[in-house]
Amino acid sequence: MTDLASAASRGAASTIVWQLLRALIQFGSALVLARLLSPSDFGLLAMILAVTGLGEVLRDLGLSLASVQAKSLDQCEKSNLFWINVVSGAVLSGIVCVLARPMAALYGEPALVTMTLALAPIYLLNATAAQFRAQLNRDMRYTSMNLVDVIPYAIGFGIAAIVGLATGSYWALVIQQLTVALSGLVLAMLVSRWWPSWPKRHVSVRRFLRFGIGATGTQTLQYITRNADNVAIGAVWGSAMLGLYAKAFQLLILPMNQFMAPMTRVTLPVLSKVRDDRVTFLRYFNAGQMISGLVVAVGYGIVTGLAHPLIRLFLGADWLPMASIFQALAVGGLFRALTQPLSWVYLSLGRTTAFFKYSLVSQPLIILCMLTALPWGPVGVAVALSVASAANWVMNLVWCQKQTAVAMRYSLDLGIRILFVYWVPITAMTLVVVWLTHGSYWSIVLGIATSAAYLGLAYVLFSVVKCDLQGVLRALKRLRNS
Repeated sequence: MTDLASAASRGAASTIVWQLLRALIQFGSALVLARLLSPSDFGLLAMILAVTGLGEVLRDLGLSLASVQAKSLDQCEKSNLFWINVVSGAVLSGIVCVLARPMAALYGEPALVTMTLALAPIYLLNATAAQFRAQLNRDMRYTSMNLVDVIPYAIGFGIAAIVGLATGSYWALVIQQLTVALSGLVLAMLVSRWWPSWPKRHVSVRRFLRFGIGATGTQTLQYITRNADNVAIGAVWGSAMLGLYAKAFQLLILPMNQFMAPMTRVTLPVLSKVRDDRVTFLRYFNAGQMISGLVVAVGYGIVTGLAHPLIRLFLGADWLPMASIFQALAVGGLFRALTQPLSWVYLSLGRTTAFFKYSLVSQPLIILCMLTALPWGPVGVAVALSVASAANWVMNLVWCQKQTAVAMRYSLDLGIRILFVYWVPITAMTLVVVWLTHGSYWSIVLGIATSAAYLGLAYVLFSVVKCDLQGVLRALKRLRNS
């Protein structure tokens, strides 16, 4: 158990460092390309990915998660999973090609035809890489995994910047997507220390498919929910408004993906190994959700309040209409971060079917909320998404406890504390700073300083804040010493 904890700590330490680097690369890419391209260019890409991006969920069929979660997995099983992924990726690439013209007709954008055809190979490339990445995750080779995650984004950024400077067109975004997928596949193959054999018909992978079907069903519903707003806004309000909305969502979700997704990657194999020891399971689970929730709440609080000066500074005045959309999405982003750790419980305990059944009810309700708000434009959709995300978090807590017998009282208390002790005060204070300074660039420095001062004062005055922050510091200390 000590070795497992040490491996998890080392993995988390490596992941945090590398994901910070990846976040900087992606953030830098977003800023540079936003200066070189127009909101409409980003809107065109968002139109495509909102429809065809479902292939990124289906091409894996949940088999990479299944192989990571499994207690045992031999060479023949891994190879069969690999070939299933390859076939599914090839089929999906073909489907995307077929959808090119209907999708262009749906949005009334002829340029989408060639863009979609160019992006189609991505699904085959990523499907081929899936089991190589899963092997790294299963072996808990976190540094290698992080290399495979980060380096392709650096390469993609460099090439996209060159194309953007040369053409000033959406092709910079298309080539960036292709470059990340291709270089990610090549790097994963080089570092995985594994190579598939030919498929064996007599080797059954049914247990993996059963797990994968539940996971894929849930991910598919979540994907449709995440992109229904993009499709609706693009069809009703056009590429420019969708570009603003999509960029706001991207910048909101970027830090959470850079933190929560790697946390899942580190936590899932650990929780899967201790799932029969509920005391140890709860200790790891509660620690993980406390750290992730606290970090996201503080970060979101600061950037929500400082949205206007930050966008003016980094993206330029043309993107300022995005600020109100970003702020409206922020509450939903916080509740998404609080909900994400619940997936660790479902996946590590193999309860993907229960997760899927919950999603069959919750995700259509979220979509309905967003579509109801469509007449009020992107801001209205963003508000509706945030309200629905808050309700989804509460309902998911109840369902998860009922289906897994894992106590969720700590999760509920933690979420309420994170919202009202951290996010609300920090957001309110930074908004006041922006108002007092008339949105000048000095408000960024003053807002961050005010937030730090509040956390310091709360640490001294409130025992619960002291306990939370000491828990994070202890975790960081273990990471440093591991």
